[in-house]
Amino acid sequence: MSAMRGASFKDKLAVLEATTPDGSIPNEPGALKPRYDDLKKSLCLDALVAGCPDAFVDFYYLCTSGDGVGDDNLTADEMERALINPDDYEEFEEVPMDKMPFVKDALVAAESALRGDALGGPNDDPAVAVQDAYGALAEYFLGTDDRAKAAYFYDKCVAAAVAARRPELEMAACARVGKTHEAAGNLETAVASFERQLRLADDLSAAAPMDADLKNALGDARGNCVRTYFAIAERSADADDKERSVAYLTSCLRVCVEAAEDAADTSDDAEGGGLDDLEKGTEGKANHRLGLAQLAAGRAEEAARYQERYLELSERDGDDVGVGCALRALGEAHLARGAVDEAVAALERFAAMESTGAGARARAHCSLGRILLKRRDYARSVGHFERFHELARGLGDARLLDVARVNLGVARGVASEGGFIAKVAAAGPASEAAAAHVESLVTWKDSRTPIEGVHS
Repeated sequence: MSAMRGASFKDKLAVLEATTPDGSIPNEPGALKPRYDDLKKSLCLDALVAGCPDAFVDFYYLCTSGDGVGDDNLTADEMERALINPDDYEEFEEVPMDKMPFVKDALVAAESALRGDALGGPNDDPAVAVQDAYGALAEYFLGTDDRAKAAYFYDKCVAAAVAARRPELEMAACARVGKTHEAAGNLETAVASFERQLRLADDLSAAAPMDADLKNALGDARGNCVRTYFAIAERSADADDKERSVAYLTSCLRVCVEAAEDAADTSDDAEGGGLDDLEKGTEGKANHRLGLAQLAAGRAEEAARYQERYLELSERDGDDVGVGCALRALGEAHLARGAVDEAVAALERFAAMESTGAGARARAHCSLGRILLKRRDYARSVGHFERFHELARGLGDARLLDVARVNLGVARGVASEGGFIAKVAAAGPASEAAAAHVESLVTWKDSRTPIEGVHS
């Protein structure tokens, strides 16, 4: 085949005709390689006779290993065997012999349909035929776990739909391209295809607002985008790329809000509805995740705002788990912005939720005890540490119970000492200096047995 490069179409045809044996493909034992090459030449010739040079090129390279695409790259063991015993090494072929006719036929069908050739009936749609042919090839290579070649043919579906000016076909093809790249872990490439799918779905749905199928297509596009945005944001957070995580979660929340607004505006006359406003609670989850990302990026005010919205949505939906998560995150955000009273209010509400697990409530009481002790609100601090100790005792967690015992003891000691200091200071101006010295001594003593925190 290398001798055919640069040759004319007729020259290529002549070479193939001269080198393709007459009659059936030989099937003698040990003749696998000649049989494969002969069948490849025969089918290449069929593609050229059908007037499909692009199908010929694609078929030749798909059936020839060593093109560097997909799964044909040699492993280290295969390369070693090929170097040690080159005569005994059986070269891997990309397409099995029994699948070669199918691959050739699909390529020829696609190219013929691209030209608009008659397909056998007045109602046949060449644009759909192209999608079917290339889609069948993509599905075949997906079945062999060769996602690179599957994406190659799905990309051909997109290009063919654009050329045919068929946005509905382009939309469907973009979804398949995106899911193929998503499965391969190429999330940024996947989300670009999903965003294109979403733009097309949005335009088509806006032009036909009563079409239930288009509403479903719009919901599918939104779901694809949201799922991938979450995944990229999580990957970015793991890589400590805080701003990138915020950017993708912001896009995610925008899509969720648009879905919610469309769901609210949907007319009762739209049969079937079909607008997939995403899984219940997704908008709240997006607010929560974005709030956490904003806090990690050092923007506590923004973090609190998103967690407030998450709380509002969770309360509206009757989601107790969401309410608890929102209150805990809200407490953390308020602390970061210096709003201690708001933080305490959120955490106290969370700690009072009987629907929340005992472990989570114990940790909330511990946090409240520490916060209030710093504010010298000794009575409330001791009360929360007592509740922490009570819950920890029932959990059977030795480490947690040790922390609860120490914290409660220290808090009670500090509370007693705090009362003593207050009495000394109240004795008059002459005692203020003494009170300050006593407080310094107490602070030093307390620092030797610090209040411990716990983490869920």
